[in-house]
Amino acid sequence: MRSLIEFDLTSIPKGAIINSAKLSLHSVNSSGNGKHRLDGGSNESTLSRITTAWQEDSVTWNNQPSISTTHQVTLAGSDSTIQDYFNIDVTGLITDMMTDSIGNNGFLLQLVTEQYYRTMMFASSDYADSTEHPKLEITYTPAVEPCVTLKPGASGKDAVVGSLVPNTNYGTHPEFTGLAGTSSGTPTNLRSLIEFDLSGIPAGATIDSAKLSLYSVNSSGNGMHRLDGGSNETTLSRVTSAWHEDSVTWNNQPGISITNQVTLAGSDSTIQDYLNIDVTALITDMTTDSIGNHGFLIQLVTEQYYRTMMFASSDYADPTVHPKLKVCYSVRTSVDVHKVIGFNLYPNPATGNVTIQLANDVSNVTVEVVNINGQVVLRKNNVNNNSSFSVAGYTAGLYFVKVYFNDSVKIEKLIVR
Repeated sequence: MRSLIEFDLTSIPKGAIINSAKLSLHSVNSSGNGKHRLDGGSNESTLSRITTAWQEDSVTWNNQPSISTTHQVTLAGSDSTIQDYFNIDVTGLITDMMTDSIGNNGFLLQLVTEQYYRTMMFASSDYADSTEHPKLEITYTPAVEPCVTLKPGASGKDAVVGSLVPNTNYGTHPEFTGLAGTSSGTPTNLRSLIEFDLSGIPAGATIDSAKLSLYSVNSSGNGMHRLDGGSNETTLSRVTSAWHEDSVTWNNQPGISITNQVTLAGSDSTIQDYLNIDVTALITDMTTDSIGNHGFLIQLVTEQYYRTMMFASSDYADPTVHPKLKVCYSVRTSVDVHKVIGFNLYPNPATGNVTIQLANDVSNVTVEVVNINGQVVLRKNNVNNNSSFSVAGYTAGLYFVKVYFNDSVKIEKLIVR
């Protein structure tokens, strides 16, 4: 048997320098396959980088993905049948996953010598006790000024909606416009929607700045900026419900919020770019609250003819004038940030009461005492510094004391006499 695991690394920003990556695996006693086993020889194992994609619900021995031995990590054979392997250094492997073209397909665990009877047995993410699940802690330094520049390209998500034919979809329109005019004497208004893909911004990032650039064009159908009917002052509002580029119309256009709405002052001429429009607050809202990102709506403040704001959309023939959004952000310097647990046990060896001395101002931890067979013989919650427990009546021998705090765990050996 071999096993595969893949962690989601998308919260690490592109260009980040991986300072350290530590993998922790928890030893368990499987009801089907037992514990670590080394009576057939050493159970020394390797963690290798997987180099091709695989699917959890279809991978088998016969279609298992390929691996690379570059920066392969070797786990020394265990000394006992229950032995956790914490803080395995996989920095080289994670760096490779983040920086080269192969990308992240996870790790493969296999024995160095696949001859019976040898086993390395750890809990997977499907193990009943979630505190035993594998954990990967990555500390990184973001690239200088982490920013993403988004230009939708020809396949970008934008559309025009018009009041004259309110059930017609214009999902491939070359314009991003707010317009009030007439058609054969009938008043008509146009509004436009655009949505940028913000998935490259890591979860929890603080938006430092967001600048939208719109490029003025002379449309073959609707002309340029127009202000002969009055100011073409325009608003950019946040869209608050989902819409589809190939089906949105005037009659089903999505709702908007005027919170942090941005106003574009009326143009001074018929051709005038609007560069670096500050939409920081709007992008912050899109990335932090439950409504999520559904883009912007542009519309005239006064929808009375003849007034127009005319920009290129992502369907415009010249890609150099497509809309552009530049977002700069700050991120945490660690994917898994928590206080580091440190603790001592005394007396050790012990015959009666054992006191736990916690370090680093940690409190309200969970403590487990586990015997050599992997059985939990004591579990206590909300344990504080200098709390005690009794080992009177325990069978003499080796025990493991586990202290849990948030997503962190540390283990110390305890000898009972």
